[in-house]
Amino acid sequence: MSALKLRHAQSSDIDAIAGIHVAGWQAAYRGILPDSVLDGLQVSERAALWAQGILGPGVHTIVADVGGRIVGFLRSCPARPIADPPPDAMEVTHLYVHPSEQRRGTGVALLDRAVDIACEEQYARIILWVLEANRLARLFYQRYGFELDEARRTDPDFLGSDVVEVRYRLRVLRPAA
Repeated sequence: MSALKLRHAQSSDIDAIAGIHVAGWQAAYRGILPDSVLDGLQVSERAALWAQGILGPGVHTIVADVGGRIVGFLRSCPARPIADPPPDAMEVTHLYVHPSEQRRGTGVALLDRAVDIACEEQYARIILWVLEANRLARLFYQRYGFELDEARRTDPDFLGSDVVEVRYRLRVLRPAA
């Protein structure tokens, strides 16, 4: 079995990222989002979005590579101005592992890398949004050490539904003494 390698994404990874993104939505959000939304997802459409979102100021897109095959990815950036984020926060906007590769430590490895990035860039915490009904993802983040905060939101334009997202946070740096 090949070892897991984490690296910054390159433009040649966009199709793989888009494929994992679509597969991840279809597996994790079935029964949460409308089937019509999930069944209508197109890798080519997600690839076009990723071509614009893979890079940017403060953006880190990390891929998990096993034997030359991308099996997961994480994207982080400075916290977006949604629901009064803490000013000292980095946001994990995406964390997906291909459904066939889950439960092998890839998600934890990607989060560990996000913590490293947050520390290197002097962020005090990491925030992320999770669909409230996505029980497995919420348990995963809680086991990692993330705590639920008070923020909630809906984004029907993006999600195709008015499902609720909740925000989690993780402290990564101690306050200055």
